[in-house]
Amino acid sequence: MHYLKINDSDKKKIGYLIHVYRTQQFKHLSQNSFLLNEYNEPICTRQTLSKIEQGVIIKNDSIYEELLKKVNLKLKNSCQLPFSLIY
Repeated sequence: MHYLKINDSDKKKIGYLIHVYRTQQFKHLSQNSFLLNEYNEPICTRQTLSKIEQGVIIKNDSIYEELLKKVNLKLKNSCQLPFSLIY
């Protein structure tokens, strides 16, 4: 799968969105369940998720895209957020 290049400013915004969605709309999932993709493979560690949600920049863009998928969002293209999200 090909992942888009995500700039650092957008990564911080995505981290915030992930936190809000995870704690509000997906609170029924355990954190461990939240961190598994559709194939039950780990997306990232709990520590990495915590860093992302706190706005720490992670180099691996695929983690951001996988976490967005988990909350039913995806990046449309490499445009700046919020216009690049498809709900």
